[in-house]
Amino acid sequence: MNLDVISKLEDGERISVREGRFFQLRRDGYSIPDFIQRWWSGANRHSDFRAIRDLYAAAFESLDRLQKKSDNATKADLIMLLKRMRASEKGLHVYERTYGEDVTLCARICRLREQVRLRAFPGDLNAEIKEDEPVI
Repeated sequence: MNLDVISKLEDGERISVREGRFFQLRRDGYSIPDFIQRWWSGANRHSDFRAIRDLYAAAFESLDRLQKKSDNATKADLIMLLKRMRASEKGLHVYERTYGEDVTLCARICRLREQVRLRAFPGDLNAEIKEDEPVI
C-alpha cells in the first residue's frame, strides 16, 4: 500500500510518515499543527526517508522470495509488486526534487532510485530516467 502512496506523490507534496509505517501526502505550506505534530513525534525528512528505505528493503525481500517460487498465484503477486515498484519510482523522483537543496538526502534518494530501477526494470537501468537527469 505505501508503494502506491509514493507513486501518487506530486510536485508540491511531501511524504509524512507516522509511527514509522503509515505514509500520507501533504502539501507545502503545511499548517502549524502539522509542524508541531512532526516536531513532537521526532519526525523529520531524514526519519521519513529511513521509513521509505525500510519499505523498499521489505519490498526487495518480497521480490526475492516471490522470484524463487513458480506457481501461478505467486507469479501474479510478483507482477503486482513489480508494477507497484515501477510506479513508485516516479514518486521517488518527485521526492528527490522536493528536497533538492539537501544534497545528502538527495544522494540517498538517488541511490534508492537506482536500486529500484535495477530491481523493477531488470536489464534496463535507464528505463525510468527522466530527461532532466544526466545519465552517468
